Amino acid sequence: KILSKAQIKLAICSGSTKPEVTTVLAKANVDKLQSYFDVIVTFENVARGKPAPDGYLLTAERLNVAPSGCLVIEDTPFGIRAAKNAGMSVAALLTTSNREQLKEADLISKDFDNLLQMDQHKKFI
Repeated sequence: KILSKAQIKLAICSGSTKPEVTTVLAKANVDKLQSYFDVIVTFENVARGKPAPDGYLLTAERLNVAPSGCLVIEDTPFGIRAAKNAGMSVAALLTTSNREQLKEADLISKDFDNLLQMDQHKKFI
């Protein structure tokens, strides 16, 4: 909600299928969570999955923003590599991988709440 209110475009770029993504969003305990995202790109939308940059490049195209103007929030090494291959900045979350596995990211945070509190993320937005 905070990012949406700040008029920051939000997207999901997932290696999962659209039904999987929408199911997770529906199960989240946030009212109409899916409505906060301007674009959702899933596995079905691209020929090559992560670490290829295809999904992130398509996401930027659909958002009508340059890849260099995007900040990707990732939690996997393949996702980080895909975003970096697309020319995007990456903030990594230590939710599923350790710091060493996520070292290619521009910024590493213990979780999303912590990321929002970090001053370093502001240079990417």
